[in-house]
Amino acid sequence: MVSFASLVQLRKPSLRLVLVVPFVLQVALAVGLTGWISLRNGQKAVNDLASQIRTQVAQQINDELKTYLEQAMLVNRINVNAIATAMIDLKRLSSLEDYLRQQLKEFNTLNSVVIGTEKPDYIGLGYNDQDRSLLYFSVWNPKAKGTLDWQIDAKGNRSFLEKDISYDHRTRSWYQAAVQAKRPIWSSIDVSVTPENLILSASHPFYDTQGNLLGVVSSDLGLGQISQFLSSLKIGKTGQAFIIERDGLLVATSTHELPYRVKQRSSDLARTQSLERIQASESKNVLIHKTAQYLRHQWPNLRQLQQPQQLHLEINGERILIGITPFHDARGLDWLILTAIPEADFMETINANTRLTIALCVVALGLTVMVSILLAHWLIQPILNVVDQANTLSLGQWDTQLSEPLSRELTLLTCAFRRMAQQLQTSFASLQYRASHDELTGLLNQSAFRSKLQQTIQEYDIAAARVGADPSTFAVLFLDLNDFKLINDSLGHLVGDRLLQTVAQCLLTCLRATDTVARFGSDEFLVLLSPLPEKTVAIDITERILDRFQAVFQVDSNGLFTSVSVGIAYYDQYSTQVEELIRNADIALYRAKVNPQASYEVFNQDMHAQVVQQLQLAIDLKHAIDRQELILYYQPIIDAHQLQVMGFEVLVRWQHPTKGLLSPSIFIPIAEETGQIVEIGGWILRQACQQMQRWQLQFGNVYPMTVSVNVASKQFLQADFLAQVYEILMKTGLPPSCLKLEITETSLLKNKATILRKLNVLKASGVQISIDDFGIGYSSLSYLAQFPIDTLKIDRFFTQCLGTIDRSGEITEVICLLAKKLNLTVIAEGVETAEQLEKVQLMGCDYVQGYYFAPPLSVQEAELWLSGQGLARR
Repeated sequence: MVSFASLVQLRKPSLRLVLVVPFVLQVALAVGLTGWISLRNGQKAVNDLASQIRTQVAQQINDELKTYLEQAMLVNRINVNAIATAMIDLKRLSSLEDYLRQQLKEFNTLNSVVIGTEKPDYIGLGYNDQDRSLLYFSVWNPKAKGTLDWQIDAKGNRSFLEKDISYDHRTRSWYQAAVQAKRPIWSSIDVSVTPENLILSASHPFYDTQGNLLGVVSSDLGLGQISQFLSSLKIGKTGQAFIIERDGLLVATSTHELPYRVKQRSSDLARTQSLERIQASESKNVLIHKTAQYLRHQWPNLRQLQQPQQLHLEINGERILIGITPFHDARGLDWLILTAIPEADFMETINANTRLTIALCVVALGLTVMVSILLAHWLIQPILNVVDQANTLSLGQWDTQLSEPLSRELTLLTCAFRRMAQQLQTSFASLQYRASHDELTGLLNQSAFRSKLQQTIQEYDIAAARVGADPSTFAVLFLDLNDFKLINDSLGHLVGDRLLQTVAQCLLTCLRATDTVARFGSDEFLVLLSPLPEKTVAIDITERILDRFQAVFQVDSNGLFTSVSVGIAYYDQYSTQVEELIRNADIALYRAKVNPQASYEVFNQDMHAQVVQQLQLAIDLKHAIDRQELILYYQPIIDAHQLQVMGFEVLVRWQHPTKGLLSPSIFIPIAEETGQIVEIGGWILRQACQQMQRWQLQFGNVYPMTVSVNVASKQFLQADFLAQVYEILMKTGLPPSCLKLEITETSLLKNKATILRKLNVLKASGVQISIDDFGIGYSSLSYLAQFPIDTLKIDRFFTQCLGTIDRSGEITEVICLLAKKLNLTVIAEGVETAEQLEKVQLMGCDYVQGYYFAPPLSVQEAELWLSGQGLARR
């Protein structure tokens, strides 16, 4: 007998229909709407895509033009600056020829570089063939009253071409244009016969300090490379791009057609060949020809086109999409960038996409029907099982196992709850892990380390009370990475984070299974060494860590070198509490960082008072510059053979108000640790350059001198260091060649790529580079080949040991021989006796420095010394 409830249930729609029909209808509607929209918007997609491509191509061309054209102006600025700073001498033709040849080599887009003056001096160097293997060299000869021209082949062989007495560069368009404009300017495009090319000249006038015209520097660009760039662009399938001037003359095209034509030829091509430019409307390419004609029809005066335009025209019934983009240059260029793309290039893809869309819609609809039927069956059956199991449970049968096959849905529900419980348990465990571990390295954090340390203290106290004798002890190591901030700032936080992860893994490999390591802060780590049968075990482990940090850490593609300082605190009568252990280890770490001879220190009771004194010195040092407490001394650098002063090394002292005159060995480590070395180093560099410029004006005609300034690695790796050097040189007026920057060997190993880039820039500007204390640090022949170094300074240790320690003389002699092979000069530091001077002279040292000649001198003493009294007794 069927109940009323059963009848009501039978009249309701099947759940299968409820699941399948609406779902299929929705999908069918979505699929149909998608297909209809795809068909309807096909043409719009073509227009949008074409517009996007035209805009992108025009932008690419615009960016390439700016980059390409700027090179000529850049070379002109470099040459004008070189003339103004006397880095090049127009009278020294051989060195000037080498200088221009190097420029053509470095800026391979240039065809030629010329310098002409009002006197009229003139020198020009340029390529005479397409493959850039032949150079022509032209120079004004006063005796000949004209220019003399040579041709130079790839092997450097010269052959005289001609003497041209009619050539006067001051009458040339490139010269006149710059003189009249009184600023950098482009000349009109010219056609070169040898080699065949369109030539655009960038001219830059230069003046003396009173504003009188001295001459003009000009660089020629071949515009053929612009056509090559246009040819490399993908503009649809058959689209073309070209550039014209406002008078319609072709500048460059993406076709293989030349933007000029040959009017006449004879047997002597170099003399009688005549070329002329062509109008875009004369192009043999149909797209360019028709587009140019259409443009002239729409705008008879092309100068009216000042805004980007997107147009279309019909060619033989085919729709052509045109893009016009004006290209302006503040130095006189006014071009039009044009793109012409047949609409058919896009329709094939659009039609194919439309057919594919319809096919996919049909397939998707069929799959939807099939999947929905299967899905409905898969959903309904488990629900029915759950209903049956629920009825069973409603009868009070609580011992029913929901995991039985007869209650599949309820089993799934139970599993879902179980999974949820497991996820909650996992989430809770994850929260606990995050609360106790550093997210970046996976090591314990400060809080967890303190808890672990407190637990260890309690265990040792209990063990000591139970046994009745002192048990084995334990120790806390406080580690800090040196120069990590520089790595972080120069290479980015991502590299810094990966370095910390690498260091964390490195520490784990150096420790025992019973030891604990934690990340304390940014680049600081704590290590708990427990147990320690003897205190020397902590030293052994520390030295193992330090040895590991001698190697280069490979982080992604960067080879990074970072050292580590370690402070050690033992669990003893002075360190019995958590905070005491950490504080004392931190104090020992501080001592290790300010002591250049130590990589680790063990805490003792005297350190606390010493650290307080160091902190007070650090506070006083912050005001040393403002209070004018820093004093510069100058130690002469002497020519080892002529015994004439060649320059000075700058040394700094601190006149402390209460402690007297302090050596740099006392306060420089503090400055490096606190970061004040950057400000102090900048002050020293500025003062030294100012003083040397005064001496150059006072004594320069007698002593052409340089000033050597020590630069710390933190100062050198500052992002604005190069700008700071150039600003100081500009404001003080000191020539770059009179400045010599001294860096240590270990500085070269920190961020090699950045160091090399900055050294190359400094070297190119004329600043000299010296390696200080050569031979006592990380001496590697590889960096002598990699880095642009001028001078090696042999450490005073080797000089002092000449004749007293075996092989010191041989080492010094080898350094001198190596330097000569590498065209480096050598300075021997610490020469204090005539015997030492004689030995380093015989070994080939170029310069010497030491108390034998003079101690570090004040400004007044140095001026007296320079007046001739200093070397009188020598």
